[in-house]
Amino acid sequence: MGELQAEIVAEACLRGYSELTGRSYAARGRRFVNHVGLSPDEVQGEDVRDYLLYLHELGLKASTRKVHVSALRFLFRYVHFRPDVMVAIVTPKAEAPLPQILSHSEVVAVLDALTSVRCRIVATTIYATGLRISEVLALRGADIDSKRMLIHVRKGKGGRERFVPLTPKLLHYLRAYWVVMRPHDAVLFPSRSSFDRPFAKTTLRCSLHRAAAAVGLQKPVGPHILRHTYATHMLELGTGIRELQVLLGHRSIQTTTRYTQVSTRHLSRLQSPFDVTDSEARLLG
Repeated sequence: MGELQAEIVAEACLRGYSELTGRSYAARGRRFVNHVGLSPDEVQGEDVRDYLLYLHELGLKASTRKVHVSALRFLFRYVHFRPDVMVAIVTPKAEAPLPQILSHSEVVAVLDALTSVRCRIVATTIYATGLRISEVLALRGADIDSKRMLIHVRKGKGGRERFVPLTPKLLHYLRAYWVVMRPHDAVLFPSRSSFDRPFAKTTLRCSLHRAAAAVGLQKPVGPHILRHTYATHMLELGTGIRELQVLLGHRSIQTTTRYTQVSTRHLSRLQSPFDVTDSEARLLG
C-alpha cells in the first residue's frame, strides 16, 4: 500500500500538482483500495460507485466526496491507466455556501487578541494581502519588494506566480517584525523550532480560534476567513471584480463573484418599490 501512495505522490509531483494535493490524493486512493479490498487493476466502475454511495451514507459533504472523485480519477487516469473505470462516475455537485466574513472591528479585535508575535504578523499579512495561508508561509524576505511596493507570490495555487500590492502600513509591520525576530531570508515566517522551516498552519489556526473565543466572537475564525474578509472589504472599498480576481489568484472569475453576494457596498443604496409608492399603506385598523 505504501508503494501505491508513493506512485500517486510521484505522479502528482511530475504533473505539477502541489505537495498537499499529492498527499491528499494518495491518502484517498489508499482509503479506497483498503475499502474495496481489490488492487487498482481489478477494480470496476461498480466498485467506485458503491464506494461513493458508502461515503454518502457516512454523511460526508458533497464537497468532500468531490475530492475523493478527483483523487480516484487521478489514480485511474495517470497511475494505473484505466480511465474507463471512471467513465460513468458523476462528480457530486458541491454546496456553495456564502463565505463567512468579519467586520473591520472584529478583525482588529481578533488580531489584537493574538498573543504570539508570529501569529499576529502572519494573520495580519493574510488580511492585508488576501493571500492563502500556504502562500504567506512560502514567502521569503526577498519576495518583499519595498521599492516597487509589491509582494512576489512564487508558490500560488496551481504553481501560478503573481504580484500583490505591499501597503505602507503592512511594510511598517513587516520591518518591525524583522527587527524583533531576525528570520533567515530563506523563510520569512519560520517555526519556533527551526529557522529553515515555515511556521505551522495548525498553530495559526488554533491561535485564531482562541483569540476569537477570547473576544467573544461566535463566528468561526481561521486563516481562510481572513482571506474571505479581505476580498469582501476590497469590494466594498471599490475594487473591481476583475482586479480582485487577479489579486486573489483565482483561475475562474466565477470563484471571485461569490464575494459580491456578501458585500454590503451597494445594498444600503437600494430602494424597495414599496418605498416609492404614493399612497400610505394602512397596516392597522
